[in-house]
Amino acid sequence: MTYAVLICHGQLAQELASTAQGIVGPQEALFAFSNSRVDAAVLKGHVQELLDRLAPDRPVLLVDLWGGSCWRIGMQICHQNPGVELVSGVNLPMLVTFLSYRSKMGYAELVEKLIQDGRKSIRTSGLAAGK
Repeated sequence: MTYAVLICHGQLAQELASTAQGIVGPQEALFAFSNSRVDAAVLKGHVQELLDRLAPDRPVLLVDLWGGSCWRIGMQICHQNPGVELVSGVNLPMLVTFLSYRSKMGYAELVEKLIQDGRKSIRTSGLAAGK
């Protein structure tokens, strides 16, 4: 099974995981890590231990901020684990899509859908522009 590893600043990963499960129901194989009060090398080690334990299943790494410390940790993990994808800019619609489609799609197709649905969910009301 494809599983998700959220790596975010503060408590964002835990809150996204909790909120998504409130929408789609309890989920297995959904892991949340915070970079708060933990050394980057230690955090990377925790995530790598998880990947090693769950191999050969493959995760999608979801991080909050492209170029940030969580993204850098994710990129290091991707370099050490060929075939693992990292998606930045995680949002609630993206995570709900992951949980809803992970058993219905192949890995590459799922990653593309996450990106599409994450982007598609960012909209404006149009009211300020008089629409």
